[in-house]
Amino acid sequence: MTGGRGSRTLVTALLVSSVMGGGGAGCRRDPAARATKAPQTTETDGDDERLGEGELGPKDTVSAVARALARGEVTAALELVDSALARSPDDARLHLARGAVLQELRRGEDAIEAWERALTLEPSLFGALDGIGTVHLDNGRAKEAVVFFRRALDIRPDFAAGQYNYALALRQLGALDRALEAMARARALEPGDPEILLEHASMLESAGRVEEGRATVHEAAARAPDDAWVQMIHGDVLAAEGGARAQVLGAYRAAVRLEPTLGPARARLLRILLPAGELEEAAAVTAMAVERAPNDASAWSDQAAVQHARGDLQAALVSLDRALDLDPAGIAAHRRRVRVYGALGRCAEALVAVDAMATAGLAVAQVERARDDFETSCP
Repeated sequence: MTGGRGSRTLVTALLVSSVMGGGGAGCRRDPAARATKAPQTTETDGDDERLGEGELGPKDTVSAVARALARGEVTAALELVDSALARSPDDARLHLARGAVLQELRRGEDAIEAWERALTLEPSLFGALDGIGTVHLDNGRAKEAVVFFRRALDIRPDFAAGQYNYALALRQLGALDRALEAMARARALEPGDPEILLEHASMLESAGRVEEGRATVHEAAARAPDDAWVQMIHGDVLAAEGGARAQVLGAYRAAVRLEPTLGPARARLLRILLPAGELEEAAAVTAMAVERAPNDASAWSDQAAVQHARGDLQAALVSLDRALDLDPAGIAAHRRRVRVYGALGRCAEALVAVDAMATAGLAVAQVERARDDFETSCP
């Protein structure tokens, strides 16, 4: 069973808290949603007024940054917050927002620096503490992450995303019992959050509480019918329980329908459709994937597998060339190319394709599997 999608960052929280006026207890992914309120320095909140033509006060800047992030304009968001900081260098909310933008840009260490500055100005910003923890956690520094998550939770123990992140860090450290306790607290705070449910299910299974874990996945699927990842994991659980083929297929179909570019869900669906000869549906699934994500190597490789199954071998080679242009180390595409060359009777080229895997430095075990493919295709 696969769990949730990793630590929760400040970015979505920033959107919720500043654009939707939030900070409510039901916000998802909310490490900063209740940490971005203005410092109590004046009796009235006068920083919303424009300071000059085209200039915004700190609070309005945070809202503008959030809207830019929602549009995917991350560089523009950084320019907005940097411009505001030039005018108001001691505003903690701006440094908090800057950290969120930098984390979105995968500049984790710079984000930490911004959040540390925010904490210097306003030590109670638990979202900044949690943000620093997520950077440490995402970089494999679980011990450091735990320290920051604890500090955040000391300030705000009813902070569901903080409990969630704390649980992930504890799990990385091998403290599964404590991780389960923290995730149970997160679940109690946000009972309907599907990511919390999935991660809790994964931990329960790791602890040998398999039936509880599976029941938790069923609950997540019922609560989040429009979440592709949740539906995919539900399909995995149904398969593990020996559920009816129609049920398993239904879950994977739902995941792919919701998110055609979700590669793991597409692969699971194809593993059922191709052996059953359901090639028209398989072709439609992969055609949608390459249309939606033309730069996704796995989508082209999956399309090649369907084309091979339909006997369209030349088209399969074209798709595999595209896949390997995008990802020269794509193991599935390499192996599929060996099999297609074999099916075409072009055994010399199939052998060259095997040797190319070794030259590319791919894992020895994968090269050996490709060699087995060659020997099966070209006896």
